[in-house]
Amino acid sequence: MRKNKLFIIATVCLIVLLNIITVFSINLPNQTNEFYVADFANILSQDTKKFIINTNLNYEKTKEMPQIVVVTVKSLEGHDTLDYSVKLFEKWKIGNKKYDNGILVLLAPNERKIRVEVGYGLEGALPDGKVGEILDYAKGDLSNANYDEGIRKIFYLLAQNVNKEYGYEDSNIFEKYNNIYSINTSQNDDIGLIPKIIIVFFVFFIFWADHRFAQGFFTGMILRSFLRGGHYKGGPGGSSGKGGSSGGGGAGRDF
Repeated sequence: MRKNKLFIIATVCLIVLLNIITVFSINLPNQTNEFYVADFANILSQDTKKFIINTNLNYEKTKEMPQIVVVTVKSLEGHDTLDYSVKLFEKWKIGNKKYDNGILVLLAPNERKIRVEVGYGLEGALPDGKVGEILDYAKGDLSNANYDEGIRKIFYLLAQNVNKEYGYEDSNIFEKYNNIYSINTSQNDDIGLIPKIIIVFFVFFIFWADHRFAQGFFTGMILRSFLRGGHYKGGPGGSSGKGGSSGGGGAGRDF
């Protein structure tokens, strides 16, 4: 009887976890020809778009070839920003596959939400706490519907940290846009130690119960869901670096 109860509990937990991961199908947009900026909400100026594209084109000349892609959408269509951004990151294959150094900035003005996803390779340069501080720095602009200025600030500060990580000269990457913003960010993480411990124990229990009572059936389903993903290619303005793993972290804000 006790084993049956544990099996039922483990099954319910695994189903919930699987639903969180897979959710329901999201109608994600395709890449634009420019790749590095996709202003579907039509809120960015031509100068900001040019700044984003030119910065990324300068990154293409480097060994690591990081990518910072900015996407604005009219609506998330009821989806969570975290799930939407992760799946879009994976669909567009952002970042250099070798270094897993892609960054996605997703802005949804109708829902008043913004999210930054960071690839594993840049987790050290841009931990969750630092990304959160960058978003907070631009929150006033976003709250006042000055989306163009807010995105420019966020992009610049993210790129500035990428430059520092790889030893790039800001003047070479930003050119005329160098030294336009400054912020003192810390290395603090958004998630405290106790919540992390609880999450680890919860996940450990789920997978232990799965292997104990279901021979790893649900674990296999979850792993297969992670391994799925499309292969897309951008246009002449830029192209996917075939990275596509956003598990490094990130942060989101309402405004």
